[in-house]
This record gives sequence, structure tokens and C-alpha cells, in this order.
Amino acid sequence: KFCFHDELEEEFHRQVDHLMNIDDLTGLPVQRVFQTRFVDALLACARKKQPMAVYMMDMDGLKRINDTHGHLLGAHTIATVGKRLGALVQQAGGVVSRFGGDEFSAFVPNLDRDAGLALGERMRAAVGDEAIARGTVMAQPTISIGFASFPGDGQLAEQLTRQADEALYRAKEAGRNRVSV
Repeated sequence: KFCFHDELEEEFHRQVDHLMNIDDLTGLPVQRVFQTRFVDALLACARKKQPMAVYMMDMDGLKRINDTHGHLLGAHTIATVGKRLGALVQQAGGVVSRFGGDEFSAFVPNLDRDAGLALGERMRAAVGDEAIARGTVMAQPTISIGFASFPGDGQLAEQLTRQADEALYRAKEAGRNRVSV
């Protein structure tokens, strides 16, 4: 068994790995994988004395989309938003994950406060500036984003996540569809 290469078994293990580590709806890393990468990247930034941008995000109006057009469009909207966020964050060298439901978290090593806020604004625009279609039905979601920066807003993953989450609530209280610190 150890010498025999079984393509079927190899494919099985690849699929199990995918199911365990990738969010089925968005194609993004699951939160467990995200947290491990986040802590590792934070330690590397601390060691190299580099900044890091941290984000907590929540889609605005998903309940309205679900109630008006159904949960299939809602799920398609979450998937599309995840892909849009993933493309921008991965291009910047970071990782984004669906935190749960319609919430996302992200980090980008080596981004200072100004560059991190600029990326947050690009993410906000990527979600809200282009409608999402499923068949003939359209949705125009927006996203609220909370931002925190290492090292100024905290030294530990939990501190940075809490700061970004508190900033997210400020973005929502200020009217949604914005990036807040």
C-alpha cells in the first residue's frame, strides 16, 4: 500500500483537504486556516518590525436582498463579494476569509496605516460600485469595514481583531458603506 500510487486515494485526500480548509461558498480559506496564517504573519511582522493592516467587514443589507429576492441571490451575493475581496487582498499579499454569514476578516502584512486605509477604501468600492446579477435579478450590496493597524492598535491578534471589530461598529453607526478606524 505504501509503495502503490493510487490516483483515486490521492484525489480523495485532495478533496478532503479542500473541504476542511476552503469555504465552499466563497472559495476563501476557512476561519481556522485564516487565524493560523494571521498569527504567523503577525509574528513575522513583529520580528521584522513591519506594519500590518487588519480588517473586519460586514455586508450591508443582505437581509433585504434575501427577503426581496431570495436566499439564492443572497448566497450568490456573498460568494461574489468574497471573490472581489479575495482578489484585492491577495493581490496586496494578504489573506481574507469569511468570518461567518456575511462577515469577512482580512489582514495584509507590510501595509502601514495610510496604505491600509486606502486598500480598505478600494475593497469598499469593489463591493459597492458594481451590481451583482444572478440571471435577471440584480443586487447592489455595500460593505462596512473596520480597520486596525499593527503595531499602533495592538500587538496581539486578539487585540487587533477587537479594534477592527469596534471600528466596524463605528462604520455601521456612521451610516454604513464606509471604512472606519
